[in-house]
Amino acid sequence: YLDKIILVAIIFTFILTISIRIADPSIPDIHTALWYVIVSITSTGYGDVVPSTLSGRIVGMIAMIGGILVFASFTAVISSLYISKINKDNRDDVNQKIENLTSEIERLNEKIDELKKE
Repeated sequence: YLDKIILVAIIFTFILTISIRIADPSIPDIHTALWYVIVSITSTGYGDVVPSTLSGRIVGMIAMIGGILVFASFTAVISSLYISKINKDNRDDVNQKIENLTSEIERLNEKIDELKKE
């Protein structure tokens, strides 16, 4: 899912960049719009670029909320990868212990059978 989240973040960024450029005339060019969107998505908020219209502020709010969702999803995917690796390691360890116990039980059963024969 990591590649999909990154793709969504990139598409989201470019859509918002174009939207803020169209929605707010106080943002002079596409480079400034991209700067504003990235600063908003990451919740940095330098304040050097500020939308002056209601529609520009709405795009800014969408950028902020969307940024929270994208970064939360990114964090969740990475956490999930670590947890699944830990679970796999634990499963492998448990399976090895079960195999060891099974072979020990088999040896004990063989010993018991030998003692019964005597």
